[in-house]
Amino acid sequence: LRATGDIQMVRRNVTADLIKLGLAGSRDKLLDDDVYELVNRCNRLLELDLSDASAVSNKAVTHIVQHLSGTLRKLSLSRCFDIHPAKFLEVNTMPQLKNLNIFGMLVPYKLEILKKQLPHLSVNEDHLCYIARSATGDKKNQLWDVRLWQ
Repeated sequence: LRATGDIQMVRRNVTADLIKLGLAGSRDKLLDDDVYELVNRCNRLLELDLSDASAVSNKAVTHIVQHLSGTLRKLSLSRCFDIHPAKFLEVNTMPQLKNLNIFGMLVPYKLEILKKQLPHLSVNEDHLCYIARSATGDKKNQLWDVRLWQ
């Protein structure tokens, strides 16, 4: 999504019957209030990916837990750096949740501690990311470490 207006368009036009929603890569355009509106309206979601939404915070996790507890099976919040890692413990109250992706959020030993506290969840085992990111600097002609041109 390129602009805040795109997020507003999604908020206004998304159907309540939606079962998968991917807004990964929205960076600073997706806010906690947007997450609230989306999960309130789309309360039957099975999968939600908000990875790289740098402006979502702990409040977004609270909204997700409150509105999607009975349905959500897969949640991706990788690189959402305004979410405190301890907040992920709240997803323990979501009985349907099976997969949690929080890549880039915890150093390895803290990730292992979290996995022990969430034994029923598959944490960071979905290595596929469906958004392409451009690289900068020495890797500017690469995508996922694959050279694009000579």
